[in-house]
Amino acid sequence: MPTVGQEPMTLSDWAKRLDPKGNVLPLIEILEQECPILEDIPWIEGNLPTGHMIMVRNALPGITTRAFNQGVKPEKGGVAKVTEGATQLASLFQADRDLLKLNGDKAAYLASETKGFIQAFNHGVTQRLFYGSTAANPAEIDGFFARWRTGGPGADQIVDAGGAGADNASIMLVGWGKGKIEGFFPKGMKAGFEYVVKDNQTLTDADGGKFLGTEIYYYWNLGLAVEDYRYGIRIANIDMTAIKEDAATGAKLIELMVKASERIQSTSGCRPVFYCNRRLREFLRLQIMNKNNVNLTFDSVAGRETLRFDGIPVRRVDCLGMTEETA
Repeated sequence: MPTVGQEPMTLSDWAKRLDPKGNVLPLIEILEQECPILEDIPWIEGNLPTGHMIMVRNALPGITTRAFNQGVKPEKGGVAKVTEGATQLASLFQADRDLLKLNGDKAAYLASETKGFIQAFNHGVTQRLFYGSTAANPAEIDGFFARWRTGGPGADQIVDAGGAGADNASIMLVGWGKGKIEGFFPKGMKAGFEYVVKDNQTLTDADGGKFLGTEIYYYWNLGLAVEDYRYGIRIANIDMTAIKEDAATGAKLIELMVKASERIQSTSGCRPVFYCNRRLREFLRLQIMNKNNVNLTFDSVAGRETLRFDGIPVRRVDCLGMTEETA
């Protein structure tokens, strides 16, 4: 996990960014993480300022076998309104005005700093899409694993890999699409990462003293709308201590992923994608090599190599852990 900074910029922080000539050094993002899910999600504008209301069919209308001279009673289907809540992720950057003037390249420094915030937000959004829970924090959203769990609305769509304890991992198959599973942003707001830069702000130090500085407020408004739970499958309880490269013991990833691809309502009319951590993706490739089959392929999409299982992309998501409780 990356280290999270919580202090305003200091003179030492500034000096670390400069080369011997006083220019801002290019920054190597060693904490950068893979968050490809953000490229897959179809984003829509919600119909509420604080969320998105959807109508879900929960019962079909009845039908009758009719005989001659026999009437038919009127029927209707059942529907329910579901309101998906939104959340805002936010962060704040502050720096002394004179400190930013030291080498005359304030813009380069702020651009470098903002890149780090973008990475942090990408990771934070991805983490909440999987692990967010309103039970743990009412201001959060319910992510995939709060929904696809025992007792949750997606419980029927869980493929159990048999692990127990708290050293498990999951693979999530999501069928993205309109009327299925989508990301949203509240009504009247914008999609994605945003920030506001304010110069010459009166800032306060730890002792209550005042000084002028630059302040940048970073934020991202989002929510997850699940209209049809049949388009999500969670392969849960994969014991990471028991899994083997030859599938002799532990989770048999090929069989589990076949089950998941068969249980999704449909792979047409949506964009199906598997998501897993890097260790599971590694074991998947090794188990398939040992089986000598052709379930797994590599395709080039937009100049990038894409791993596919039965034609469905398999994305690596670095925020997915290996210490999950039994689902």
